[in-house]
Amino acid sequence: MLAKALERHDFDCTQMALNGALAGMTTGGPRSQGEMSFQSLVLPVTRRKAIGVIAMKVFGQGQLVGPAAPEMLLRYSLSLPVATAVAGMQKTELIEANVEIARNFKPLTATEMENFSDHLSEGFKAQLDRFLRHHADA
Repeated sequence: MLAKALERHDFDCTQMALNGALAGMTTGGPRSQGEMSFQSLVLPVTRRKAIGVIAMKVFGQGQLVGPAAPEMLLRYSLSLPVATAVAGMQKTELIEANVEIARNFKPLTATEMENFSDHLSEGFKAQLDRFLRHHADA
């Protein structure tokens, strides 16, 4: 629906969930069966139409921190063609840590991104989908 809306209308920017776990798998199975994620379906539209992108759910509402290092999660999302990323930070020390990650940011290579998303998707996409389905942002 988001891709269709962006195709039909002229927006300056949009926000979407972009993290490694959501990129590598689809509801139908692994990447090899075809991708159906914001990253694969919507980002090409935003690039073609020069629409700014805000990445959200970078840490999967905290569900991906632990299975993956916060630095890698943030680097993954910032390595995509985005203007900025919304990084949920419930504690002051997380703000400081994220500032340091951003300050020292180095984009991941395409291979690093694919390996990272395949690993996260394989183990955590279904769990993240279940969590987000019933989650209400406070």
